[in-house]
This record gives sequence, C-alpha cells and structure tokens, in this order.
Amino acid sequence: MVSKISPGKVKAAGRAARERAKGSIIKKKSFEKPVGRDARADLELVKRFREGDLGAFDSIFETYSGPLLGFLTRMCGDPEDAKEGLQDTFLSVFRYLKDFRGEATLKNWIFKIAVNACLKKKRKMEAQPCGEIEGIRRGKTESEDSVHPHLLSEGSPEWTLDPEKLMLDGEFRRYMVQGVASMPYIYKVVINLRDFEGFSTQDVSRILGIQESTVKVRLHRARLYLKDWLRKRYRVTD
Repeated sequence: MVSKISPGKVKAAGRAARERAKGSIIKKKSFEKPVGRDARADLELVKRFREGDLGAFDSIFETYSGPLLGFLTRMCGDPEDAKEGLQDTFLSVFRYLKDFRGEATLKNWIFKIAVNACLKKKRKMEAQPCGEIEGIRRGKTESEDSVHPHLLSEGSPEWTLDPEKLMLDGEFRRYMVQGVASMPYIYKVVINLRDFEGFSTQDVSRILGIQESTVKVRLHRARLYLKDWLRKRYRVTD
C-alpha cells in the first residue's frame, strides 16, 4: 500500500526546496557529481518515499541538487534562474516520485524533469533566433550526412574537457558557463548532458527524445562553438 502524500506536504517540499536552493551547501556543491551512485540505493529511497518516509526525499535532494544546480546554471546563465529551475524540478520530483517505475535510472528521470523545466522557462521568454549557431550555414539538416563520419565518433577530437581544470580555474569556469549558456537551446542541452554531466549518448537520446545520430551532430557543433568562444576569451590550446 502506497501512502498518500497530502497537498500540504507537497507545498512544504516546495518551500524546503526553495530554502535549500538558497543555502551555502548548494553553492559549494554546484559542480559536483554523485560518485559511484548505486541505482539500487536510489530505488530503496523511492520505496521508502512511497511508504511515507519524507527523509528519503531529503536524501534524494542532497544527492542530486548539486549536479542539477550546475546543469541549470549552465543552461540558464543566471544563478537566480538556475535556483528557480532547481525549485521547480524538485517540486515536480516530489509530486511525481510515487509514479516512478524504474524504466530509467532515477538520475536520468530527474534530469529529464530538469530539461523539461528549462524548456518550459524558455517558452515563456521572448522568442529568440535559435536553430543554427555561429559558423553553421543555414539550410543544413541535422543528419549524419551534414558532418563527416569520423566526427560522429564518441572521441571527437575537436573539444576535450578537463574536469580538474574546470574545477580549479575559476576564470575558465566562468567563461565556460557563459559560453554554454549563450548557445541555442538544442545545442547547450546536449553538451551539458553529454560532456558536463557524463551521460552516455544513448542516455541523452532517451532524455531528449531524439536519435543518437542527432545527439552526436549537435554535440560536435556545440563543442566547436564552445572551443571558439573560449579561444576568444581565454588562452585555450588544441
């Protein structure tokens, strides 16, 4: 028997998420990822939550709020917008966690909610030109034929991120966040999930509901854009 969670508890969770999003702990963990996370541990937390244990939700929040805030900051480019996205994401997680069936990992499911929150926010903003990024000719279709086959491999040589450098070099990280945030949505969401959050091409395909070949093409274009952006603002070697 699944315990019913009252609307009052949903509101309380929303308030808790807002308070946590403002806290210093989140700021310190904004670019961290959960290391060696066991999917079985997540399923156990889901089970406990369904049984009415709200402490399980707290554990899920502590595990994924840091990575999500980093993701949302790079998506939005504005820390306050990112915090708002974090609140919206975890409010939805609280509301719908009882319906989670485990078809995907909990991490993938939560990030898909975050992606939807970003898309919803984007649709509320004024329409902006989106579709092609600087250096890409208009009229090209996003298919495997529009990029040389060797660029569709997982090891595309045009852009390689150095996580340690990103963590230690504040100036580099600031420019990187600005560069990613400046991309059209369809590109920055792919590079965020694939390169910064470490999802596989298959996972990104499933989260976004697009073909793997499209993920690879968009990732290649986003890497080229980011490399050029950083070269103009920071000394970056090939």
